[in-house]
Amino acid sequence: MSLPSKSPALRSDLILHVFGSATANPGPGGWAAVWRGTDGIGRCLGRSDHATSLGMIMTAIAEGLGRSPAAESVCVCTDSKSIVAAMMTGMAEVWRENDWRKVSGDGEVKNALQWADLLNAIDAKGAAIYWRHGHLIASDREEAKRMAKGESLATLYEAVTRPA
Repeated sequence: MSLPSKSPALRSDLILHVFGSATANPGPGGWAAVWRGTDGIGRCLGRSDHATSLGMIMTAIAEGLGRSPAAESVCVCTDSKSIVAAMMTGMAEVWRENDWRKVSGDGEVKNALQWADLLNAIDAKGAAIYWRHGHLIASDREEAKRMAKGESLATLYEAVTRPA
């Protein structure tokens, strides 16, 4: 999957760049979202004591969509191929319809709570999600990456310096 040069992102009223990070994957994690729209620029970030990178990316999407202003058209840009593939193929919707059970029947979908939050946020905002190659330099993506990694490292620091 790729973003063509004339992608819907370039015509969106609000573009949300997200990043999630987990120090040991799983481990202390951080997430961040940076949005740019007709009302200006905004940011949000957070952390978790125990998370995966994928879970932090999904949290960044859900929180970013929830905290960003309303817009006519919203585009989420992520470098997570697995999230975009699950959305584009409809697999995420199938998981939701199956009460977060795998189609094969052998257990629950990983990160079910984050998937539910992500889908609810996308539904509420009417957002579209697109893959952006992680090495493409986009200042908003780089800012989200810096903030998420900072939150992840701060969580790790707090864990190792916390009195026993």
